[in-house]
Amino acid sequence: ESSFILNYFGGPEQDNDTKSMRHFFDMSFNHELTESVALGANYDYGIEQDTTNAKNIFTGAGLYVTYKPEKRWSLAFRADVFEDRSGIQTGSGLPHFTLQGYTLTPQWELTKNLLIRSDLRIDAANAKVYPTDTDFISTQPTITLNAVYHF
Repeated sequence: ESSFILNYFGGPEQDNDTKSMRHFFDMSFNHELTESVALGANYDYGIEQDTTNAKNIFTGAGLYVTYKPEKRWSLAFRADVFEDRSGIQTGSGLPHFTLQGYTLTPQWELTKNLLIRSDLRIDAANAKVYPTDTDFISTQPTITLNAVYHF
């Protein structure tokens, strides 16, 4: 089974300026190879006209695989990249600012409505933008633990 989704968002995004527009396209493709393995890909493209009439372009892409050997648990891996060509979207102000991320996500379905999920993630940038107590570094590991209850 496969799916393809295309989204578009657009409108003015600058404070006190209804003429400068942002256009954002998001495309996702998912394919279930087997009952236990699924693949996905995502691509984003955005362009924003700022108050000086310059066009700021940002793009992103991701690839992921999910392995679900049993009904109640799965393991997913995702690699993604985001490029902010003008540094405007990220607020870095750096031209061709790039972020990369790698995420490993184990998930357990405790009940029909309750999931426990963790993200083990490493983010990397082409500049030192992640703060420490004394400095800035170019990589940042994070761990999250989520409980998701759905109705």
